[in-house]
Amino acid sequence: MQRLCLSLLVAALVLPAAALAADLTSRDGTLVVRNADGKVAVWKANGTVFGRLTQGKLTIDDSNPGDAAAPEVFGAEQTIYSSDDDGLVTYVGKAIRFRFFGGGYSIRIQGTGINLSAVGRGTAKLTGVGVPADGDYGDYAVNGGKFVPLTFSTATVVFPPPTTP
Repeated sequence: MQRLCLSLLVAALVLPAAALAADLTSRDGTLVVRNADGKVAVWKANGTVFGRLTQGKLTIDDSNPGDAAAPEVFGAEQTIYSSDDDGLVTYVGKAIRFRFFGGGYSIRIQGTGINLSAVGRGTAKLTGVGVPADGDYGDYAVNGGKFVPLTFSTATVVFPPPTTP
């Protein structure tokens, strides 16, 4: 009987701590880019991303092209497949929309009117490019934070943020 009570006591102490640790390591981060004129690069990402751009180009590197999570791109005027057989595909045009569900990916976007939402894990570089008519390069938010203006200087962000022990 004493062993049973001791076992239950140990389980009551260990299981919540293990569940909390699993929850902290499995959480996803977010990245939102709003009406950006510039370059957005997201690499070694895993999760879901969707968005659109008014005009420009979108390059996709699907890290696992054989999985069921194939990228979907709509509205591109031109599709360019890499001649190196490295799996890179570039879409060029106006009013391009895209989405990926699950799976791993790296994307590069250069253009105007970039809107993107990503949920999962990854790293991104964001840079304003050109001279916008209104002087505004757009803005972005990471991990539920406040929106920050995109600037001519490159910002590197990580979603979710690294956990501290």
